[in-house]
Amino acid sequence: MKVVVIDDEESLTERLRRSLTRKEHEVEVFYSLKDAREGLEGTEEPMVVLLDHDFGGAGEQDQKGYDLCGWLRETHPFGLLLPIIYLTGRELPDRFLQQQRRDPFVHPTAYLSKDQLASEQDLLPNLLKRYEGQFERIRELFEKQSAQQALIAFRDMEPEDFDTYEVE
Repeated sequence: MKVVVIDDEESLTERLRRSLTRKEHEVEVFYSLKDAREGLEGTEEPMVVLLDHDFGGAGEQDQKGYDLCGWLRETHPFGLLLPIIYLTGRELPDRFLQQQRRDPFVHPTAYLSKDQLASEQDLLPNLLKRYEGQFERIRELFEKQSAQQALIAFRDMEPEDFDTYEVE
Protein backbone atom coordinates (compact mmCIF):
# COMPACT_ATOMS: atom_id res chain seq x y z
CA MET A 1 0.00 0.00 0.00
CA LYS A 2 1.20 3.49 -0.80
CA VAL A 3 2.22 5.67 2.15
CA VAL A 4 2.47 9.43 1.73
CA VAL A 5 4.64 11.27 4.27
CA ILE A 6 4.08 15.02 4.57
CA ASP A 7 6.42 16.70 7.03
CA ASP A 8 8.88 19.60 6.84
CA GLU A 9 11.28 17.87 9.25
CA GLU A 10 13.70 16.23 6.81
CA SER A 11 15.45 13.87 9.26
CA LEU A 12 12.16 12.33 10.44
CA THR A 13 10.80 12.13 6.91
CA GLU A 14 13.87 10.33 5.59
CA ARG A 15 13.87 7.93 8.56
CA LEU A 16 10.23 7.09 7.84
CA ARG A 17 10.96 6.67 4.13
CA ARG A 18 13.77 4.18 4.81
CA SER A 19 11.77 2.25 7.39
CA LEU A 20 8.64 1.99 5.25
CA THR A 21 10.57 1.11 2.09
CA ARG A 22 12.26 -1.75 3.96
CA LYS A 23 8.80 -3.04 4.81
CA GLU A 24 7.97 -2.94 1.08
CA HIS A 25 5.65 0.06 1.08
CA GLU A 26 5.61 2.47 -1.82
CA VAL A 27 6.54 5.80 -0.21
CA GLU A 28 6.02 9.32 -1.51
CA VAL A 29 7.40 12.27 0.45
CA PHE A 30 6.44 15.96 0.51
CA TYR A 31 8.14 18.62 2.63
CA SER A 32 5.44 21.29 2.37
CA LEU A 33 1.66 21.51 2.26
CA LYS A 34 1.84 23.29 -1.11
CA ASP A 35 3.94 20.51 -2.67
CA ALA A 36 1.63 17.88 -1.17
CA ARG A 37 -1.48 19.51 -2.68
CA GLU A 38 0.17 19.77 -6.08
CA GLY A 39 1.55 16.23 -5.94
CA LEU A 40 -1.67 14.63 -4.71
CA GLU A 41 -4.04 16.55 -7.00
CA GLY A 42 -5.98 13.98 -9.00
CA THR A 43 -4.64 10.97 -7.06
CA GLU A 44 -7.31 8.30 -6.89
CA GLU A 45 -5.67 5.22 -5.42
CA PRO A 46 -5.98 4.36 -1.74
CA MET A 47 -3.11 5.44 0.44
CA VAL A 48 -2.19 6.07 4.04
CA VAL A 49 -1.15 9.63 4.82
CA LEU A 50 1.33 10.50 7.59
CA LEU A 51 0.77 14.21 8.15
CA ASP A 52 2.60 16.72 10.33
CA HIS A 53 0.77 19.49 12.20
CA ASP A 54 3.14 22.46 12.01
CA PHE A 55 4.81 23.68 8.83
CA GLY A 56 7.38 26.47 9.01
CA GLY A 57 8.03 26.97 5.30
CA ALA A 58 7.60 30.27 3.50
CA GLY A 59 3.95 31.14 3.22
CA GLU A 60 2.82 28.21 5.36
CA GLN A 61 3.03 29.64 8.88
CA ASP A 62 -0.75 30.15 8.94
CA GLN A 63 -1.49 26.66 7.64
CA LYS A 64 -1.64 23.47 9.63
CA GLY A 65 -1.87 19.82 8.75
CA TYR A 66 -5.61 20.09 9.43
CA ASP A 67 -5.93 22.28 6.32
CA LEU A 68 -4.53 19.55 4.09
CA CYS A 69 -6.52 16.90 5.95
CA GLY A 70 -9.75 18.76 5.13
CA TRP A 71 -8.71 19.16 1.49
CA LEU A 72 -7.99 15.42 1.18
CA ARG A 73 -11.32 14.53 2.81
CA GLU A 74 -13.13 16.75 0.27
CA THR A 75 -11.21 15.90 -2.91
CA HIS A 76 -9.88 12.33 -2.72
CA PRO A 77 -12.22 9.57 -3.98
CA PHE A 78 -11.79 7.69 -0.70
CA GLY A 79 -12.30 10.99 1.20
CA LEU A 80 -13.73 10.06 4.56
CA LEU A 81 -12.28 6.53 4.40
CA LEU A 82 -8.73 7.74 3.77
CA PRO A 83 -6.49 6.88 6.75
CA ILE A 84 -4.69 10.04 7.81
CA ILE A 85 -2.28 9.60 10.71
CA TYR A 86 -1.46 12.89 12.34
CA LEU A 87 2.18 13.21 13.46
CA THR A 88 3.21 15.99 15.77
CA GLY A 89 5.43 16.87 18.63
CA ARG A 90 3.28 19.81 19.73
CA GLU A 91 -0.40 18.98 19.33
CA LEU A 92 -1.83 17.49 22.50
CA PRO A 93 -4.24 14.52 22.46
CA ASP A 94 -6.94 16.67 24.11
CA ARG A 95 -6.74 19.23 21.29
CA PHE A 96 -6.95 16.40 18.75
CA LEU A 97 -10.14 15.13 20.42
CA GLN A 98 -11.58 18.66 20.47
CA GLN A 99 -10.87 19.02 16.74
CA GLN A 100 -12.45 15.62 16.13
CA ARG A 101 -15.64 16.69 17.92
CA ARG A 102 -15.73 20.10 16.24
CA ASP A 103 -15.14 18.80 12.67
CA PRO A 104 -15.99 15.08 12.60
CA PHE A 105 -15.66 14.83 8.80
CA VAL A 106 -12.33 16.63 8.54
CA HIS A 107 -10.28 15.22 11.39
CA PRO A 108 -7.39 12.77 10.97
CA THR A 109 -8.04 9.08 11.58
CA ALA A 110 -5.35 8.66 14.22
CA TYR A 111 -2.97 10.74 16.28
CA LEU A 112 0.67 9.80 16.98
CA SER A 113 3.16 11.93 18.82
CA LYS A 114 6.61 11.91 17.26
CA ASP A 115 8.01 10.72 20.62
CA GLN A 116 5.58 7.79 20.58
CA LEU A 117 6.59 6.94 17.02
CA ALA A 118 10.29 6.96 17.95
CA SER A 119 9.87 4.81 21.06
CA GLU A 120 7.37 2.19 19.84
CA GLN A 121 8.97 0.49 16.83
CA ASP A 122 5.99 -1.73 15.94
CA LEU A 123 3.34 0.95 16.27
CA LEU A 124 3.38 2.31 12.72
CA PRO A 125 3.74 -1.09 10.96
CA ASN A 126 0.80 -2.43 12.99
CA LEU A 127 -1.35 0.58 12.09
CA LEU A 128 -0.48 0.24 8.39
CA LYS A 129 -1.31 -3.47 8.43
CA ARG A 130 -4.72 -2.67 9.95
CA TYR A 131 -5.45 -0.02 7.30
CA GLU A 132 -4.38 -2.37 4.49
CA GLY A 133 -6.91 -4.93 5.76
CA GLN A 134 -9.63 -2.28 5.88
CA PHE A 135 -8.92 -1.20 2.29
CA GLU A 136 -8.98 -4.81 1.12
CA ARG A 137 -12.44 -5.26 2.64
CA ILE A 138 -13.59 -1.97 1.05
CA ARG A 139 -12.27 -3.10 -2.37
CA GLU A 140 -14.10 -6.41 -2.07
CA LEU A 141 -17.30 -4.59 -1.18
CA PHE A 142 -16.94 -2.19 -4.14
CA GLU A 143 -16.32 -5.13 -6.50
CA LYS A 144 -19.42 -6.94 -5.24
CA GLN A 145 -21.51 -3.80 -5.56
CA SER A 146 -20.20 -3.12 -9.08
CA ALA A 147 -21.01 -6.69 -10.16
CA GLN A 148 -24.49 -6.43 -8.63
CA GLN A 149 -25.11 -3.08 -10.33
CA ALA A 150 -23.96 -4.49 -13.68
CA LEU A 151 -26.32 -7.47 -13.34
CA ILE A 152 -29.22 -5.21 -12.40
CA ALA A 153 -28.51 -2.93 -15.37
CA PHE A 154 -28.25 -5.94 -17.69
CA ARG A 155 -31.54 -7.33 -16.35
CA ASP A 156 -33.29 -4.01 -16.95
CA MET A 157 -32.06 -3.59 -20.54
CA GLU A 158 -34.54 -3.81 -23.37
CA PRO A 159 -33.78 -6.03 -26.40
CA GLU A 160 -33.33 -2.96 -28.60
CA ASP A 161 -30.51 -1.83 -26.31
CA PHE A 162 -28.32 -4.71 -27.52
CA ASP A 163 -26.15 -4.36 -30.59
CA THR A 164 -26.76 -7.17 -33.02
CA TYR A 165 -24.33 -8.51 -35.55
CA GLU A 166 -24.98 -10.84 -38.43
CA VAL A 167 -22.52 -13.62 -39.09
CA GLU A 168 -21.93 -14.57 -42.69
